[in-house]
Order: sequence, then structure tokens, then C-alpha cells
Amino acid sequence: MDTAPRDSAGRPLRPWSSAAADGDVLGAGTRFTILRCGTAEVAAEVCAKLKAPTWTIVDEFTPGLGGKRHVDVYIGEETGPDFTDSDLYTTLVNATLSAIRP
Repeated sequence: MDTAPRDSAGRPLRPWSSAAADGDVLGAGTRFTILRCGTAEVAAEVCAKLKAPTWTIVDEFTPGLGGKRHVDVYIGEETGPDFTDSDLYTTLVNATLSAIRP
């Protein structure tokens, strides 16, 4: 058993920082913020919490696996029997991201 969740290269994921995307959409190392949470119903507090960090693409999906323009952000380990009941366990639809230029 491992001590931490890891990306495909074996590096530990960092809560509220690590993200994954199809490499054809956002390449490794791309830093971004969430500007708008999109059209899904998401509590304002949850949206604000997801918009606060700067996320970095450290992992990638198999192209097409996550769906077109799909990004996963890592908020920490999802453990316990009721983690899917958390307001943070959500899907943003038509969210707006902003890449941070180096």
C-alpha cells in the first residue's frame, strides 16, 4: 500500500494544487485558475474555494478518456464512507479556466 496518491510518473499529488487533463488540451506544467464555475448548480462557497488556488497540470488522461476539454483537480484524499456526500464532490460544467503565462 502506498503512502500517498500519485500521478502517472509516481510523484505525490498535492491537494488544492495538482490537476490532470488530456495532454492535447492542457499540457504538463500548465498552471491555471478557475475563473467561473460554469452552468452546473454549485454552492457559492464551493465555487469560491475551487477558484482560490492556482492549479498545475501534473498528470494526463489517455486522450479522449476524460472527455473533450475535461480537467480533474485534486482536492485531497477522498476517504470515508460518505465522501461523495461532500459539496466539494462535484462536477463543473462549462467552467472557465485561465492559463497563467510564465
